[in-house]
Amino acid sequence: MKIRLKTPLEHVISGHAKKHSLKSKFVMPGNDFEVTYEIRVKENDMDFINNISSIEGVKSAIMLSYDGNFTA
Repeated sequence: MKIRLKTPLEHVISGHAKKHSLKSKFVMPGNDFEVTYEIRVKENDMDFINNISSIEGVKSAIMLSYDGNFTA
């Protein structure tokens, strides 16, 4: 992602989430960056991942479900 994507990305997230918070941000050479958000979606609305993927400059978008237990 390019740094200029922060506003469109947060706009999509806030439009589809009950609540969200930025958990990490990693800046790489060439103004690319990786961000991790914790998101509580509105009523199982999973379509927003497609909206994130369609933002110009987004290279990948991954959604994980977390139920409070982590197992490897």
